[in-house]
Amino acid sequence: MQVIERSHIEFIDIGDSVLCDYCNKDYSESDLEGGALVGSYAVCPECIAKGSRIKADRMCPEGMTFKEFVLQVRNGNDFIAIQTFD
Repeated sequence: MQVIERSHIEFIDIGDSVLCDYCNKDYSESDLEGGALVGSYAVCPECIAKGSRIKADRMCPEGMTFKEFVLQVRNGNDFIAIQTFD
């Protein structure tokens, strides 16, 4: 028997919202500098400081806020996709 599920994808524009993908803290209005990318995850400076075993793929440049760093990495792609199945 073959089961075929129908799916729906919704795209949501998150604009300039910036959240840490580890702790979910909102950095949208923060001037805190630092952070990193771990794979495709944006990791805030606080989580980087706590996680001595975190191996960053890309570090936030010195003097740049976490928010600026994440927005630069996004390069205008401010959408998230949510896929649901029937």
